[in-house]
Amino acid sequence: MHSPFAPFPLAVKSSCDDNFRMVVTFHCGSANEPESWPGLAHLLEHSLFLGSKGSDGTEHKPGSIQAEFIRMGGHINASTQLYHTSYMLECPADQWQRACRLLACLLFNPELPSSRIIAELEIIEAEYKARCSDARQQIQAILQETLIPDSDFSRFCAGNKKSLAHNDAELIRQITAFYQQYYQLDNMSVYLEHPDSDNSNEFTADISRCFLSARHSTEVCEIADGNRYKVSPVAGQTDEGIKRENSSAQPACFPAKYLYARIIDTGYEWCWLLPVSLLPAFDHLQLPEQFQSRVRMISSQHLLAAIWYQPPDDSNAVISKQEMLKARQQLGQCFSLEYQNSEAKQSITAGQNGIPDAPAIRQTVQQSIYHHYLSGVTNTELLMPSLLRYLNKPEQITLICHPEYPGEHQTRYFRAAYSESIAQIAPPETNQSGLHSRTEHLMPYRRLMSELQQGVLLNEAVSIDCQDNYNQAALLWLTPSKSSATSMSSASESDIPARKKQAHFVAWSMQQQAYRTLRLEKRLGYIVHSSYLEVEKQPGVLLLVQSECSHSGELILAQLHQFIQDNNRINTGALPALWERDWTKQIQRYELAETPLPEQIDLTDWPSIALYSR
Repeated sequence: MHSPFAPFPLAVKSSCDDNFRMVVTFHCGSANEPESWPGLAHLLEHSLFLGSKGSDGTEHKPGSIQAEFIRMGGHINASTQLYHTSYMLECPADQWQRACRLLACLLFNPELPSSRIIAELEIIEAEYKARCSDARQQIQAILQETLIPDSDFSRFCAGNKKSLAHNDAELIRQITAFYQQYYQLDNMSVYLEHPDSDNSNEFTADISRCFLSARHSTEVCEIADGNRYKVSPVAGQTDEGIKRENSSAQPACFPAKYLYARIIDTGYEWCWLLPVSLLPAFDHLQLPEQFQSRVRMISSQHLLAAIWYQPPDDSNAVISKQEMLKARQQLGQCFSLEYQNSEAKQSITAGQNGIPDAPAIRQTVQQSIYHHYLSGVTNTELLMPSLLRYLNKPEQITLICHPEYPGEHQTRYFRAAYSESIAQIAPPETNQSGLHSRTEHLMPYRRLMSELQQGVLLNEAVSIDCQDNYNQAALLWLTPSKSSATSMSSASESDIPARKKQAHFVAWSMQQQAYRTLRLEKRLGYIVHSSYLEVEKQPGVLLLVQSECSHSGELILAQLHQFIQDNNRINTGALPALWERDWTKQIQRYELAETPLPEQIDLTDWPSIALYSR
């Protein structure tokens, strides 16, 4: 239900499990940045995690809020888009008030320390370089440069050092002004899910009180560059949406065309221009195998809805008009449209290659966007006829992708080559040189995780050729086994419950220190992950870092070993009261053994698996 009593649009829904989820969305994003500061909104999102101080004097150092969520069995994340920025969290339902206080402190009491913000530019740069090898980002770059030039959609949302590091003093002034202008209670919406959603008045009162007590000064600063920005009302009110006052109007349509892209993936993508109101229906579109849907907001009223076709893994992908038309015909046959059940959700599970995944929070974020933009209109059955009419029309863009296609143009930021033509011109046929045996491209950290699960000898460092020109990674996996073990099969199995409990405690207790040391102090990479992970049914602790190519995989691995050496003794006794309570819940959640932990865990003798990219 939607609450009329909160000082901001707030929707309360029932969750499908025992977890609490909340998404706070601000009605601002990359489209609101000053022209000369692309990436500012993304940098601000990062900066809010660099430390905050609550109105009660509680100080949260960089990484401590994330660590507290992990200790309570939850997680927190954020995302910056063109017209909105979202902060999402998930935790056990009985911790929802604590989670709200932490999020309110992060959003409305940030310290925004200049030195840390400037240092964070290295992470922004690393993320940008990582995206350079991502096929979806390459396609996005091509569409941005060919679809509607000079529109909000064409902006460089990610940012990098070139776009942000040209004047540090002015950057701090701009980011502070942007924050003070847009991060206001009347410019946000809140969407939450709780098992006890019937008691919505309690949630409304407590959350409103929490955010009202934490909010910063409402002073609004004027942003430079000669542009004044305005913010439209949030969901449920009529306005044209966020825009620059001087920005050009978004066209209602664009000419149909073919685009030929030289990127790392092979496949075909068809794009339709849709009104934003059809987002819920398109999100729940059920497609045949090898087809995937993608959505990009190109204005506050329009979506670019795309369907991507990936040729079979076991075939040579030939770029030909015949294959494209065959796949397009197959796609057209599915537009009788079957929809997935929008209420079906899953709890947190182990994701691809063992990296934690959270499909439930992803669906919650989707629902929050409907709430934010569409005033809660999410009934796909009502929207289905309209979506059918759009998708049964010819697509505006046909994108043909191949790693060997000779593109004539180069995108400005993401190094993707492309050519274009009007749709009436048939796409060219390719000869035998157009044959390409497709191999799946994996980020280095995913390839290392895949190798780890294959079973590698203990106490040996192994290099893996990841064939990535932009990213390097390394991982270290330690298991509480006897130091004489040389393989997973020779590790002891009789004491697995006790070893499992030790590994859980080490992973649970060292996450904040790992993030602070490897991510914030040494700035080793833009992905820093530590967790409990079983390999071949053996318990263990995973440390993983991925960086752009300024650090080699071998150097990253050396730093992981150094971190373990510097933190090799883990004390298990005399935990702070809050930690003690969280650890007790951790024991219950994972049904850990009642066997008491040793007073001190020494990681020096733990066998390890070490993998690094080259």
